[in-house]
Amino acid sequence: MNLKNWHFANEVLQKVNEGMFSLIDFLILQIKEDFGIDRIGFFLKKNGQFVFSLGIGKELPSLNEPYDFSQEIDFSKISDREKIIWDPKEDVGFDFYIVIRNRKSILGVIALDDTSSKRLFNDQEKIIFQELAQSINDLLNRQDNFKELICTDQLTGSYNRKYLDYLQEIGENIYRHQNVFAMLDIDHFKGVNDFYGHDVGDQVLRGLAKFLKKHLRPRDILIRMGGEEFFIIFNNISVENAQQRLEIIKDDFKKEEFFDSQKERIKEFYDRDGNFVSDQISFSAGICSANLEAIIKADQLLLEAKKSGRDLIRAG
Repeated sequence: MNLKNWHFANEVLQKVNEGMFSLIDFLILQIKEDFGIDRIGFFLKKNGQFVFSLGIGKELPSLNEPYDFSQEIDFSKISDREKIIWDPKEDVGFDFYIVIRNRKSILGVIALDDTSSKRLFNDQEKIIFQELAQSINDLLNRQDNFKELICTDQLTGSYNRKYLDYLQEIGENIYRHQNVFAMLDIDHFKGVNDFYGHDVGDQVLRGLAKFLKKHLRPRDILIRMGGEEFFIIFNNISVENAQQRLEIIKDDFKKEEFFDSQKERIKEFYDRDGNFVSDQISFSAGICSANLEAIIKADQLLLEAKKSGRDLIRAG
């Protein structure tokens, strides 16, 4: 490897570290410089459609403007390593496409266009773009694996609060009005730890996380915020329906059984002062429509539920 390539490789690694957009932005400039292509755009897949996110050249769409690739790319065929570049046969759209994906889904499209003429890419260029596309996708896969590792709570297997930052980083709008936020907290959890020990406390945390994941819908997101507090993003649902679902989950969870260090079923739970409070473990929750202030609001509603006697859900 010569010095120029070594420098280039270091820059690529640095851009990967900074995130997908920095990497794509860097590669767009390199493609323009090395291949003489004068119009390049990156279209991010967001909420089911592609929107223009960054690029260079004339006559590109406005930022966040939707773009329909249906006449240019057959996405049903993009399912393996060989189908991540696309050379359109029709005289439509751009001259060439590089599809960006991780192991789960298509993330976006880099569209290349030489506006001076209809560009016919030769076989060598296609091989280069194929290798580039696969390298990008492999890098994003590894980055995705790493993100999953650091965004997962090791005790419960649910996401941790870093996952909220990750969702925003990849352009996921969790604050859209069709979503509902719920903040919930295990009642008298300190009493569980103090009276039965942290092993039982961990058992309760794992038990609640497992129970929630089992009863939430696949599209809902569970995050452990810390301690005994969990956060749920209900996707595409009304507050009323989300509350009904959470009420059922709350009542059914109280039937769960937990065991002490002697493997005996725990039949009595105490508060932090050692006073008997219940023969069941319960949780309280606050729930509200998603918006930029909704996490704070859901937390405030949770506190209201706690002050009102616990084992309650407050909606607002």
